[in-house]
Amino acid sequence: MAIPSQASSSAARRDFALAVVATSITCLLLCLPGDSISPLEEELPWVLPPHADKLVHGVLFFLETWFLHRSLRWWPGFRPVLLAVVSALTLALSTELLQGFIPRRNTDGMDLLADGLGILAFVIVHLLRRRRHRYAGRHGAI
Repeated sequence: MAIPSQASSSAARRDFALAVVATSITCLLLCLPGDSISPLEEELPWVLPPHADKLVHGVLFFLETWFLHRSLRWWPGFRPVLLAVVSALTLALSTELLQGFIPRRNTDGMDLLADGLGILAFVIVHLLRRRRHRYAGRHGAI
């Protein structure tokens, strides 16, 4: 594998910093006590659809996996998609288990399912984009 240029090294540091920020925000949001979230749900019932928290879980873990993938793609010898998926699944499982110890929160298998669906959505989007780029490359247009 080629040694990354200075520009790609700078991009790798930026992507790593973004992944750290995304992971920190994900952990913060998923580890807030339950009473800090419920006022929002009570004040805005007309804005938030039923099971909005599941949608939030899915979006958070889609973005988390995307940022992890972006930061890992610069490391030679790794399979960035696989490593990003395993890392995101580990984070999903650990934060869900941790929620069982946070006041007014509980461990919820449906949240874990929503996390997994967000990760799966990233994998599907990634594969579709890769397929499109390969097709465009074979046909002379990118």
